[in-house]
Amino acid sequence: MGKLQLAAALAAVGFSPFLASWLYYEFAAEGAASPYARGNAMPFDRGRWHMDYEHSRHFMVDDLLRTHDFRGWTRPQVEALLGEADLTQTGFTIPLGEDYPGRESIPRRYYLDFGADQDGLVTGARFRCAGEC
Repeated sequence: MGKLQLAAALAAVGFSPFLASWLYYEFAAEGAASPYARGNAMPFDRGRWHMDYEHSRHFMVDDLLRTHDFRGWTRPQVEALLGEADLTQTGFTIPLGEDYPGRESIPRRYYLDFGADQDGLVTGARFRCAGEC
């Protein structure tokens, strides 16, 4: 069953359209299951970012991206703020940690991906979830 069919089926069996839409965007939409989308968001705190890699970085991403426009930054500038980045084919990425959505589930791993142009300047940044997202 596709994502839109799931939302329609929920609406058809008595879920309100609002509730069906909320369920779709929380659990079935592309990029769903980001921890900060469920009310666990916290403000970006540089000290905590560097101290608590596994447990809080991914909760700070929403605020970080809202308060920092990384476009035009260089990789060393980003690393000075956020720590070491791994190179990718289109730029670089910073691992944000992981969590386990359920006891028998594949863990979700979170990343902050940065696109870069041929001069090495950041063209954009986005949150990415890999695993059972």
